[in-house]
Amino acid sequence: MVKSTVFIALGGNIGSVLAHFRYARSALGAMNDCVLTKSSSLYQTLALGVKGQDDYLNAMIAVDTPCPQHALLGRLHGIEDACGRTRSTRWAARTLDLDIIDYASKIEVTETLTLPHPQAHRRAFVLLPLADIMPAWQHPVLKENIQQLLLSCDCQGIQRLSDIW
Repeated sequence: MVKSTVFIALGGNIGSVLAHFRYARSALGAMNDCVLTKSSSLYQTLALGVKGQDDYLNAMIAVDTPCPQHALLGRLHGIEDACGRTRSTRWAARTLDLDIIDYASKIEVTETLTLPHPQAHRRAFVLLPLADIMPAWQHPVLKENIQQLLLSCDCQGIQRLSDIW
């Protein structure tokens, strides 16, 4: 079975977000076909899109898995649901958000999944945690490395909280 390296962004700003992050990491690690290989530092980020929301926590994990990307997305939605995630309006506050940022450098656009994540290169709250665990990452479409991408991102309002969570 060939395993693919997958980078998954974690975010949330409602409830016990850190507990949800730990649950997600544990749930993925407990799947017999997923091996958790790395976890980034924990970051605090100002909310985007909607004024008046609490700050977000953000992190990134890497897993090695043979699970196909669409099946993995379904599993991630199940973990979000277990943490009380509801999908209402875009950029709404949430208990847990799990996004596949990169799946083995694949390029794919379907109704349910775009790889790499279509906004990853514009979001410092994605790139900073990704740089923690994969400083040599290169965007599969843009062919720019993470340091180049960070130069065009606004990193204000992002604070590293802890290396261990």
